[in-house]
Amino acid sequence: RDRLALADRLRFEKLLARLSGAFVHLASNRMDEAFLVWLERLGQFLGIDRVMLLRLSADGRLFTVSHAWAASGLTPMSTENLGAMFPWSVRQMLGEQPVVFRSVRELPEEAARDRESLAEVGISGMLALPLVGGGRVLGGLSLVTVGREGDWPDELVARLQLVAEVFANALGRKESEDALRASELMKSAILASLNSSVAV
Repeated sequence: RDRLALADRLRFEKLLARLSGAFVHLASNRMDEAFLVWLERLGQFLGIDRVMLLRLSADGRLFTVSHAWAASGLTPMSTENLGAMFPWSVRQMLGEQPVVFRSVRELPEEAARDRESLAEVGISGMLALPLVGGGRVLGGLSLVTVGREGDWPDELVARLQLVAEVFANALGRKESEDALRASELMKSAILASLNSSVAV
């Protein structure tokens, strides 16, 4: 058992190292493709049914699915506002708290709307970790099982917190670089529109 546990830990550490390295020098305009690739690798590594990267809009009003992977045979998840479908879960993540349950039966009474929505989309178990960067919630990393209970031992949750940190750092850098690129384009457009090409 010790040898198996060590081998499993080494496999995860190798995956984490490759994931971290994948985003170090990657330009922000190439990150969307990388997110999809690594959600698939993570889902296959863990043997689960869906992995989703969630994003919080700049105004803090919308929590949506920005990137997702699903096992063969499963239809894509809706990208609509998750706050309306899963209000309790979204409140938890906005409070920087993880959402963990093996079965929807474990959800508290105040999560009745979440329970209904989970039944509608076929989710049985879920682990959702908030992605925090720069002192604020950027989104979330959600891993779910369909038609079977999830298994989220404490050691796995701790490992996946490290994965969530990598995604949070990548999202934070993408937002910063995208904002800088937009600013540069705006300045270029302003200068190009001036006859003298001089602006204060």
